Amino acid sequence: MWRQGKVSQDFKDATIIHLYKRKGNGQLFDNNRGISLLNIAGKIFTLFLLNRQKGHLEQGLLPESQCGFRQHRWTTDMIFATREL
Repeated sequence: MWRQGKVSQDFKDATIIHLYKRKGNGQLFDNNRGISLLNIAGKIFTLFLLNRQKGHLEQGLLPESQCGFRQHRWTTDMIFATREL
């Protein structure tokens, strides 16, 4: 897969569902969140890519202020840092 530069369609297919955010009118698109449901092959492939990229990104490529999708980074820490400014 890496050498050919092609990814099987099974890894790309997902079913997208909409979840109501429990605020405002549930009929409006802005009040819903899209969630992608992957098949098993897609999940395994996604986890493989994530684990491979995490180590690379944690080597100083992301600023300390970037906390989204990073382990041991909490929203409360960012709120505290913002209040200290």
